[in-house]
Amino acid sequence: MVSILEPFIDTIIICTITGLVILSSGVWTEKFENKFEESAMCYLDGNYSDQNQQDIAILQDYILSCSGPETFTGREEIVDGVMQNNSITLMHNRSVAEQILYKQDGQLFNGFIVVDNGKLNTENLNVEGNSLLIGADLTGKAFTRSIFGEYGQYIVAIGLLLFAFSTAIAWSYYGDRATVHLFGEGWVLYYRIIYVGAFFTAAIIDTKIVWDIATVIGPIATVPNLLAILFLRKEIKKLDAEYVVVKN
Repeated sequence: MVSILEPFIDTIIICTITGLVILSSGVWTEKFENKFEESAMCYLDGNYSDQNQQDIAILQDYILSCSGPETFTGREEIVDGVMQNNSITLMHNRSVAEQILYKQDGQLFNGFIVVDNGKLNTENLNVEGNSLLIGADLTGKAFTRSIFGEYGQYIVAIGLLLFAFSTAIAWSYYGDRATVHLFGEGWVLYYRIIYVGAFFTAAIIDTKIVWDIATVIGPIATVPNLLAILFLRKEIKKLDAEYVVVKN
């Protein structure tokens, strides 16, 4: 009963309410100041504006089909944190970035940056500016438009912390028991090392990379589950019949 109720509350109720909050707040169409993640950045060769209908059509083709504008490659000068070349467009979170500042060690950067095939190739450089938000940042900003005001973002942070903690414990146990069943008790320690290592890695890399990995692994994980249901269908039917008999 618990295994059925939990996904219902988590996926159907909580996710639906969260989605409605984001849509009704309108923040998903607004740009906010944030720190750019390298994996979500791309430099395009040309000056494009999301206020120009012709440019919007070109950018839509790029976002949806990776066609249209060419990515930029080269060196560009930065003075007091601002790029001097205005013929380059920086995309972040599938939006045209604005008011971009380049910083290094907390100070405005002066020097040259290297861009290779649209990707920033200069180390120890932080990029900030205005762009669309995604993930927890978007959700937190949406909740600040609620009756809770600025405290709404803390509700999201606390909820994420509790959700992440409970999920980590639950899936650790599931994997632990599966490892024992498949390989024996001796492999549990190795599983736990890999599990903890995965959490550590996910905590230090770009959030977008984590979500991209999850997006790929999620559907793939359904394959062994469906195969297990197919091959164990007789056992499942038998256990279900025995459960019904006991209940009656």
